[in-house]
Amino acid sequence: MDPLPVNSLGEQKPIVLGAISSILNRVVCRNAVLGGAKPPETPFHGKIVPWIPIDKYLERLFIFADCSDTCWIIAYIFMDKFIKRRRPALILEPHSVHRILLSAVLLAAKYHDDSSRNNVHFAMAGGVSLETLNHLEAEFFKGVGYQLYVAPIEFNYYCTILQREMNFLKFLLPPPPFSPSPPASPNFVQHCPQFLEYLSD
Repeated sequence: MDPLPVNSLGEQKPIVLGAISSILNRVVCRNAVLGGAKPPETPFHGKIVPWIPIDKYLERLFIFADCSDTCWIIAYIFMDKFIKRRRPALILEPHSVHRILLSAVLLAAKYHDDSSRNNVHFAMAGGVSLETLNHLEAEFFKGVGYQLYVAPIEFNYYCTILQREMNFLKFLLPPPPFSPSPPASPNFVQHCPQFLEYLSD
């Protein structure tokens, strides 16, 4: 078994990331199957579907963001609030989930951890340009109604959801990470590009 990845603080990847990844992957796969329509043009939708699976993207953010365990739970809460409140409606699907996740982690790190990591650092970790990340941050903040406070009862509710998912994963193998089929194109490059191109603008 491969050792758990560690961040720059020497901390091992928290178990809760597996639960968040599992839930997001399931929702994204369901929406991808049920959708079928062309994704809307929003700042959160990349031109191409990123090749990096959700679990590996979360792992990368963990390694470089140095977020606390609580910060990941708050980021998940922010994502859920954003999806439920944003108008016009926006769903988690292959073109959007990475950027929405990055935006949620960024705001959670700033709000809860008072992170010293600036947007330049998060942009590099997340694979987007600084200009794009600044725009995503502003749009996400607006999408949650400029409300970042999480009440204890609300936090405990989401902890219960994530704990239930972790218990579920103890008995079942997690679903395979979402990996879209390569498009049929004569110009398609088989090998993955550099990470900074994963979420190309």
